[in-house]
Amino acid sequence: GMPGLLHGPGGLLSPLTPRQLANNLLAAALVNRLCANLMVSLGRVCEDYAAEKRVPAEELAVLHARAVLKEAEEALRLAQQEASDAETSLRSFLQSGELEADRQRHLQSVVGWKTSAQEQSCRELQEAQDALKVAQAARAEAAVTPSLSWTQKWSTIAPPKASEGEVFAIRLAETGPLLYSLWDFIDAMQHGLVDRTRGSYVPKHALEVAFVRSAADHLLLCTQDDKGFVHLPAPLTVSTGLSLEALWPLHGLTLRLEGQTFPFSLHLAATNQRPWQFRGMGLHAVSNQPEAL
Repeated sequence: GMPGLLHGPGGLLSPLTPRQLANNLLAAALVNRLCANLMVSLGRVCEDYAAEKRVPAEELAVLHARAVLKEAEEALRLAQQEASDAETSLRSFLQSGELEADRQRHLQSVVGWKTSAQEQSCRELQEAQDALKVAQAARAEAAVTPSLSWTQKWSTIAPPKASEGEVFAIRLAETGPLLYSLWDFIDAMQHGLVDRTRGSYVPKHALEVAFVRSAADHLLLCTQDDKGFVHLPAPLTVSTGLSLEALWPLHGLTLRLEGQTFPFSLHLAATNQRPWQFRGMGLHAVSNQPEAL
């Protein structure tokens, strides 16, 4: 046997109980799935954006110009109708023979206003027609020499198959709300849940968060001097036994939830050349005894 493989302070094995390790392992799986929802959402947004980018910018400009032209034609039609109604009202008043100078001046001002609006609508219609011709010419030119914008050439920021994943959610109780993000889950655990209709009860939990550097025994595996940080070798389990390797980085974020229902401790770090993710405290050597920075 190996006498150095001991539980508790100074040992290579975790000082936590099997139940604590199980809670940490389960919490790490749940939290990582919640964090993966962000990648799923990004993948779906990127797919939608890529579908929109398939329409050339010149074609979009033509569609916009046509919409503007349609609005200008409708505005001109309304302006012509209002100007005609104003002229009809003034003509009827003059033919009636009534002697009301104020009303006559009012009707004449309305006719002048509506006539000016009609002329403005005519100019806007002409501008819309010219803009449509320019957009159509640009589309025709682009059809001869097609080109892609830099946004169309860019690859997606999410893996191609990220959008195929299912969104993961957690429910603290049968009638509780679905929780899709890490913050929603932590916030719900902090506030607890009481459902008197079904007898569901989740007590409040206390949250602790700290930046840490980890050690597998009494010696800190990360020391700091004037030049920066020095990372020392740490025991690592391999297929042939134990080996000493400098695990980089040994810095991380500890997230701890204390309570009666589901207490757990997680360590966010990139160890063993693996990507950043939450790992249960005590499930690997460098998280056995983290010390706050």
